[in-house]
Amino acid sequence: MRRVFVSALVLSALSVPACYETASAGPLQLTLDHPPPLDQSGAAEPQPQPQQRVAQPQSNLGGGFIQFLFGGAARGARPGGGTTFEFDTGGIALDLDLSVAMTVSLEESAKGVEKRVRLPTGKELNVKIPAGVTAGQQIRLKGQGETAPGHPPGDLLITINIAPHPFFKVDGSDLKIELPITLYEAVLGGKVRVPTLGNAVELSIPKNTSSGRTFRLKGKGLPKAGGGTGDLFVTTRIMLPDGNDSELEALMQKWRDGHPYNPRSDLG
Repeated sequence: MRRVFVSALVLSALSVPACYETASAGPLQLTLDHPPPLDQSGAAEPQPQPQQRVAQPQSNLGGGFIQFLFGGAARGARPGGGTTFEFDTGGIALDLDLSVAMTVSLEESAKGVEKRVRLPTGKELNVKIPAGVTAGQQIRLKGQGETAPGHPPGDLLITINIAPHPFFKVDGSDLKIELPITLYEAVLGGKVRVPTLGNAVELSIPKNTSSGRTFRLKGKGLPKAGGGTGDLFVTTRIMLPDGNDSELEALMQKWRDGHPYNPRSDLG
């Protein structure tokens, strides 16, 4: 119990015909601009709707004004004097939630995985990461936070990070990859193997394929939140052999003399 003493002279000097008594308010509810936390099934948790609090008019200058001024519940004056009031400021809300970060691979985020996480308290838990989780999403484990006497246990919030992949780049639910091809594959065409998050697939390279040409492999990307799967975009990059090749140089000189062309003619 905290006691607050208010001078009767100050109270009597306040000439307020009517005041408003505010209901006791709990912690502020914030709306964040990101998806709500996931539970272990991968579904978004239901979010509580904020309640509106309406000020009620109070016709007297006593308990209503004091409660409005100090935010607590007035217990009344001490016997024998009108200058002392006691207030109950209410219980203090404790933040017992714990937050940790977990890094998973791109393959694990796409297919789902069960991993072990160590809490700041030293406790270890097995956590099921649902398929299709994205970087920055949170998984909430209810009741796995800190504890305190007289309070319900807090929750554990796990923020997901996705480790960079050696050759895939993430673009939403799509994946992108640069595919090196040889000079003769670019000129003559052929079939080349392309890695995916699952098994490798064969891609047919048409004749006269230039560097930067992009092919789309449907359904070879990441799971989408609303169902379905993204695509894999494959962009070719012509790679010349290492070192000097006199035969290749002679061939190119002969071909240049017989087939001149300017790929930069559109640049002016």
